[in-house]
Amino acid sequence: MDGPTLEGGGDALSQVLADLEGEFPPEAYEWVNDVPWSGPKQVDLADIDTSNEDNWVASQEPDRVAGFVATLEAEGELQPIILYETPDFVLHIADGHHRFEAYQQLGMNPVAFVAEVPTDEGPWSAMHSHQNVGPSIQKKSPSSQPGVSMGAWAKRTTEPGE
Repeated sequence: MDGPTLEGGGDALSQVLADLEGEFPPEAYEWVNDVPWSGPKQVDLADIDTSNEDNWVASQEPDRVAGFVATLEAEGELQPIILYETPDFVLHIADGHHRFEAYQQLGMNPVAFVAEVPTDEGPWSAMHSHQNVGPSIQKKSPSSQPGVSMGAWAKRTTEPGE
């Protein structure tokens, strides 16, 4: 999990909360306030658990992933994915499966926020199943907002009124 810590402005917790707001019902991410966070930082692709990747919605949406790939190729970065690290030091994706797939297709290490959680199972492992669908989810989709990148995301979370 070594890699540069990238500047995103503000502390990791407040940035994660801003990222999840509107994407999930608040009760789905209450746990976020109770665990330590780090990032955004680069993490090794190989360190992220993909054992159930065939069951991810992202694995069934190649066109949406292709939009993230195009943005990543053009800009070199995407909005950070949200990971949680279990006590056995395994990293799991809480949010950002499509972005992860794009990084994986290009063989690039993703930029992520990482939570240290106390157990393997908990609200962190079930959060993604509560994701909102509809217009609010579109903020993460490059097809609806071409060029949305980590840089644009950092600007969104650090500049008032944007």
